[in-house]
Amino acid sequence: MKRGILPTPPKELVVVRSVQVPKLSQRADGLIGYQLAYVPDQSEAFFALTSNAGGGYFSKEWVPVSRIVDKLAELSAEEAFPAIALKSVFVGKSVNNASFLAAALVAEGVLKSDPEKAFRLMVAPEAKDWRDLIFTLSGETVRFDSPEADKPEPEPKKNKRGAKVKGVDDADHPPSE
Repeated sequence: MKRGILPTPPKELVVVRSVQVPKLSQRADGLIGYQLAYVPDQSEAFFALTSNAGGGYFSKEWVPVSRIVDKLAELSAEEAFPAIALKSVFVGKSVNNASFLAAALVAEGVLKSDPEKAFRLMVAPEAKDWRDLIFTLSGETVRFDSPEADKPEPEPKKNKRGAKVKGVDDADHPPSE
């Protein structure tokens, strides 16, 4: 597992959930993978997208769950919203981030589909307890000061002249195989 993008990555995380779930669109192929983890002192929990079996880019970064919960608190529990409303919780700018996060949050029971409006979501009543629930789960401690975590990130894609290719965000990576 590679280190996610954080201002100061934790030295270790307790990974409590690593799953694959269907995407939100019935037309979309493949599954998306994500992980939930927390720092051992339980001061913060984190979410990370890990895979996209159907192709397409996404940002592999550890997003603080508190940032996600704060964003959900801004959204009305009574009004439906599109997945793109979750875009700001990521540092990376991949267009798929918000919808992949939404699919994971639906699987977690934090969001639910609006029965009246296609492609709209609603905050579930259980959302307020989600962060605390993560801390009750047990998992495997992963250290990020290992040789695997210290491997350099791949060089940004460049064109024939050696210039960085436009539209490729350093925080965005192709899906894992």
